[in-house]
Amino acid sequence: MVGCRRRLGRRMRGVVRRVRRRDRVVMRTMPEPSRGRIDREQEGCREEERAKSLHGAKGIDGFDASQRKAHHQVMKQPLARTPEEYLAQQPADRRASLERVRSAILKHLPQGYEEAMAMGLITYQIPLSRYPDTYNGHPLWVAALGAHKSYLTLYLMSAAGDNDNEKRLRDGFRSAGKKLDMGKSCIHFQTADDLALDAVVDVIANTSVDRFLAMYESVKRKSPPKKRKAAR
Repeated sequence: MVGCRRRLGRRMRGVVRRVRRRDRVVMRTMPEPSRGRIDREQEGCREEERAKSLHGAKGIDGFDASQRKAHHQVMKQPLARTPEEYLAQQPADRRASLERVRSAILKHLPQGYEEAMAMGLITYQIPLSRYPDTYNGHPLWVAALGAHKSYLTLYLMSAAGDNDNEKRLRDGFRSAGKKLDMGKSCIHFQTADDLALDAVVDVIANTSVDRFLAMYESVKRKSPPKKRKAAR
């Protein structure tokens, strides 16, 4: 009886080894893109399971299954050419928040700026006809608004390089009892209610085109010139 169990155990171990060798051979003979795709899919499944265990059914991005599907459909859509097209592509709850912030910006935007679409964002910029000498040949943005995977974002370039504007913004959020989730120039939020909109529009209204250009020129003068590559 003991001998039968041992023989059976050896056979099972042999089967397992053959299966493992077969899988290794299959992976080696597969084209590199296919192997990478399988690895990414497996890692994605593991990441999703980890997110569910940590964050529940909604996962790490804060979406449930239906919301995630709707978001993926939005991300697959072509880039919008106008702010209206961009807003129409968003889910209803996100569209409402973006429209509310956009309306507040347009109401207080100083004269000389224009609203446009650039890099998949609604931008508020100085036309090249007014100031063409930019570092990348594109118009300078004073603000921008957009939707990302896990949050909405308001970019306030005027608060990033102006101590007075940054103080106005931080004081305004503090007075409103709102948390300011801000990087260098971007404010992340889930809904418009997360923002101290009065403080946001105060900063925008306080940044005329001349003031923003003066700030940009000051930074430009302090930046070291780019080194040119030596000719071979």
